[in-house]
Amino acid sequence: MPSLQVASGGFWGGSAGLETGDTWFAGAGLGRTNLRDYANLNFDPNDAWMLWGGYRWSQSRSLSLQVVRDNRQNPSQQNVHLLYRTPVADQRLLTFDLLAKTGLVDGAPIHRLGLSVTYDWHQYFVRLAYDPDVNFTPQDMWRLSVGSRF
Repeated sequence: MPSLQVASGGFWGGSAGLETGDTWFAGAGLGRTNLRDYANLNFDPNDAWMLWGGYRWSQSRSLSLQVVRDNRQNPSQQNVHLLYRTPVADQRLLTFDLLAKTGLVDGAPIHRLGLSVTYDWHQYFVRLAYDPDVNFTPQDMWRLSVGSRF
């Protein structure tokens, strides 16, 4: 599961992960960037290691736990995701992502909860997310995302 990110200001980053298993599954990954500033629109640190595992009842129904921990500049930053994905109609899915965030924000320890809910059609999706202490700053953020899968 490779990814590549490119942003203005000369930022670049990437990640790779491996997963094994069908019904019961487990995976691990690593992300790295060139440490340039950019607007990070995901929940997790990008210079991090990732571990996950879970259970799939079917291709469209699963429960998993994922740990993402910064391993470069801010090793106290950690996000734990509990993800539940379930079908709701013909080729439509609903995904709940409960986030437990710990780390330091302006030198003070935090323990916060966030949540995202995604509704998927065959090719399109809409997601509403609440991200507390976004990117480990004092700001909380609500996000509404609409997109297409390709």
